[in-house]
Formats: sequence, structure tokens, C-alpha cells
Amino acid sequence: REKTVKEFWKGIGIYYVFLLKDIPDIEVQELSGEEEEKYFRCCIVASELGREILPILWSKFIILTIVKKGIYAPSLIEDVMVNAKTLGIGKDSPVLDLGTGTGKDTVFPLAYIFGARCVGIEYEEELYWTSLKFLDGFKERGLGINEANVQLHRGDYFDFDWSRYDFIYYFSFGSDDEGRIVKKIISELKPGGIFIFYSTGLIRLVKNYPQLFLHFQAE
Repeated sequence: REKTVKEFWKGIGIYYVFLLKDIPDIEVQELSGEEEEKYFRCCIVASELGREILPILWSKFIILTIVKKGIYAPSLIEDVMVNAKTLGIGKDSPVLDLGTGTGKDTVFPLAYIFGARCVGIEYEEELYWTSLKFLDGFKERGLGINEANVQLHRGDYFDFDWSRYDFIYYFSFGSDDEGRIVKKIISELKPGGIFIFYSTGLIRLVKNYPQLFLHFQAE
């Protein structure tokens, strides 16, 4: 296993090639009419809240930002939602978001549109406190988002237990944590669980099948 992990991250390009060989084709599912209405509503509310919470610095959180853990960049909400639909994230699905940032493009829309139960973990103090303000704002807007379906934590996501979640979401842009993440996936991703490896418009899925990693080692 240890050798597999070391070989696994020789190069991110090689990772993509070997990973995709073992993932069956998945038919992309589009949002339903009701889900699309919720999607647009969520986007409008997030934009309004952003300008209320950080009227001067709002642009800082919609472009690349240097942070302690690397580079912060928000996910593309349309990618997150379409792939959530495709993967079957639905009512009460337990979802863990690693490095949730403000949460406006991940945990809040996942909870509102699909009824998922989301946990977001963010290391950066400013982003974490911003996500709490977003949570308060979404609650006030009456979208059914509250602490029951969105829990936000500040800390290092390696210190948390990942084994309780059906879906784990990770945006890799600007991060150097991938090697440690692979180890954590191997030891904690639950049987049948799905790790969503996202990178600027590209979705990578890792199902918890040991042969995926063993296959790479055999190559």
C-alpha cells in the first residue's frame, strides 16, 4: 500500500491517465426544472450576500487568492451541481467538503438544491468566518439552510474522520496536499463511497475499489 501511494503521485498527468482507465463512463445528468430554478435562486442569493458581507473585498473571494495552504479559488457552481446530480447526491446524502472556502458554490447549494447534509472544513480563518456569515444570510433568506443540513468547521481536514461520508469533495487547485489525501482515501473512504477530485472544470471520481490503486501499482 505504501509503495502504491508513493508511485501514485509521480505526476498529476499520469494520475489522470491511469485513474480514468478504471472509471466506467458515466452519463451526465442535467438538473430538473425544479432543481434549475433552485440553482438560479441560490446563485442570486449568494451574489447578494457577497456584496452585503464584503462590499469592498467581495472581488477577493471570486478570483484567485493566496492563502496559507496554497491558492484559494472558488469552484464553478455549475460543475459542482451537474456532477452532484450525475453521481446521485440527494436528500440526506452525507457530503464532506474539503477546504470549503466561503461555501457559496458547494455546501449551501448542495443542501438547498438536493437536500444533502453537508459538512464543510476550512483552514483559513477569514474564509471560515465568511462562510458563517453566508450561513446566517442563507438562513435569513428562508431557503431551508441551517445548522441541521450545513455544518461548518475551522481546522485541518486531515484531523477529521472521513469514513462517515458517502461523498467527499475536493478542489485541488493550488494545493500540495494530494499525496496525503491519497493515503487518507485509502484508509478511510467507506465502501461504495465516492471521492470527487475536482480541478477547474474537470471532474475526477475515485470509488473505493482497492484494485484501482493496485492496478496503478501493477503498471
